[in-house]
Amino acid sequence: MTLKTYITSLLLLVMASSYAQVGIGTTSPNTSSILDITSTNSGLLIPRVALTSISDITTIVSPATSLLVYNSGFAPNGYYYWNGTVWVQLAVGSNTDWSITGNAGTNPATNFFGTTDDIDIVFKRNNIRAGFIGNPNTAGGNKNTSIGANSLNPAGTGIRNTAIGSNVMPSNTSGQLNVSIGDQSMFLNQGEMPIPQLVWVHYIRMCLGLKMLLWEEIL
Repeated sequence: MTLKTYITSLLLLVMASSYAQVGIGTTSPNTSSILDITSTNSGLLIPRVALTSISDITTIVSPATSLLVYNSGFAPNGYYYWNGTVWVQLAVGSNTDWSITGNAGTNPATNFFGTTDDIDIVFKRNNIRAGFIGNPNTAGGNKNTSIGANSLNPAGTGIRNTAIGSNVMPSNTSGQLNVSIGDQSMFLNQGEMPIPQLVWVHYIRMCLGLKMLLWEEIL
C-alpha cells in the first residue's frame, strides 16, 4: 500500500467515524447518504460480473440481498440486483416485457404472448392452474389443452384431452382422448375409458353443457 493510498484511506475512515457520511469528490456529503460521490466528468463503475443465470449463486457465493452488479454473462446483459432469491434486472428504457396495465404499439406480425422454446405453457389464477397448452408433437407430446380455472388435473398423466370451462375434468388422472366443454363437466372423470381391441379408430368421449354427457360414440 502506497503512502498516498494509506493517507486517503485513513482520511475516509476519520470522516466516516466523525460524520457518519463519506464524501468522494466533496467535503460536504449529503446528510441523508452514507456515501456521496460527486463528479462532473466521471461516473461510478459498477463491478462487471459474468453471471450464468438468474439463480447463479456460484459466481458470487452467498450474495447479499440488494447486491448490485453489471451482468456481462447470460443475456440480456445489464444491471442486476439480488433480491434474496434470484438476480433481477433493473428496468431499462427499451424494456420489452408485457405490462400488467396493457401494451401499446404492438405488431401482430412480430409481437406475441408465449414462449420461444418447446415447453408447455401454464396460466394461473390465484395460483391455481387456469390454462394449459401442451406439447403438440405426435411422438412424445401430451397434446392436452385446457382453458378455465381448475380445469384438467395438473397431476394427471392422460394425453390428448381438451377441457374448456371452470372445473372441467379436475379429477382426471389417466383419462385420454376426452373433450369436455362447460362448467364442471366430466367433474369426476378419472381413468381411461376402455377401448375394444377390434376398434381401430380413436375413441372420443365428448361432454357438452353443465354436468351433462350428451353423447359417446366410437368414430
